[in-house]
Amino acid sequence: MYEFPSLEITVPWARVDQQIEDLLLIARNAPKASSMAINSTARKIRTRASRDIRSRKGFKAGYLVNRVKPRLAIGFATESNLSGRVFAEVRGTLLSRFSARQVRRGKYKNGKRRKAGVSFRVNVAEGRKTLDKAFFIPSLRGSGAAGIAVRDDKGRNDIKVLHSTSVHHAFQDAIKNIGPEMQGELKKELLRQLLRRSV
Repeated sequence: MYEFPSLEITVPWARVDQQIEDLLLIARNAPKASSMAINSTARKIRTRASRDIRSRKGFKAGYLVNRVKPRLAIGFATESNLSGRVFAEVRGTLLSRFSARQVRRGKYKNGKRRKAGVSFRVNVAEGRKTLDKAFFIPSLRGSGAAGIAVRDDKGRNDIKVLHSTSVHHAFQDAIKNIGPEMQGELKKELLRQLLRRSV
């Protein structure tokens, strides 16, 4: 009778049971971990997009991420809807939002300096520009915000309120700049959230 070398094959059930339990725990925590990872990533994208926009355009941080009316806003994910987004205001921005200042030159007879247009800074690289015939409107109808206007050729009472680039347009450029940096952010954050809930 021949004897052959043998290799005993058994299933380490205790270890397998633990691994199955760990996988079930991950599965149970997946929706919560996913929604938190998505929302955390969305916040980081908004912060970095705001920083990128302000490096190129004359927006103020408080205008872009204002708590009451943010122009860069987040649609948050939930456990039942695992989809989040960062979106930006589409309409043009009032020119008065770009660090606008009243320009004064010369003097009236009473000694007060004459108003001589409005200066502003839309593009950081180009510095401040001045519109000689522009003037401030303290409170626009509807919004109550200050505006910059010029008179139309049609008559003294016909005025045009001036706008410039939208936050949405600036945001599209920001996404191109920060996209490569943010590509792995969600994956990294999801792994962190799953591990955090598995211990």
